[in-house]
Amino acid sequence: MNITPFINALTDRLNEYKTRNGFTYFETFRVEATEGKKYFKIFRREILNNGHPFSGHSIVAFVDKTTGDIFKPAGFNTPAKHARGNVNSENSGMEAITDNGSVIYLK
Repeated sequence: MNITPFINALTDRLNEYKTRNGFTYFETFRVEATEGKKYFKIFRREILNNGHPFSGHSIVAFVDKTTGDIFKPAGFNTPAKHARGNVNSENSGMEAITDNGSVIYLK
């Protein structure tokens, strides 16, 4: 499963959000993934002007390793029940991501 296009698109969306809102206390967002048994856990970090990460990181999404489905976090270690999109879609899963870089709620 290649999640790199999703990570790159999510990074771009977060940095567009940063620029649009004029955030200046950090330089850029960095999106990272860790691999678990069933899911990739997708995090975002704020990188300061000196290149060091701001304290901590936030979980953004879970991606199912077999299907590529994108899930909203229900907690730090648990995805919500229903998929919101798929990283293999035409737009790399961005249909599941809001303008501020979080996973959409179900309607």
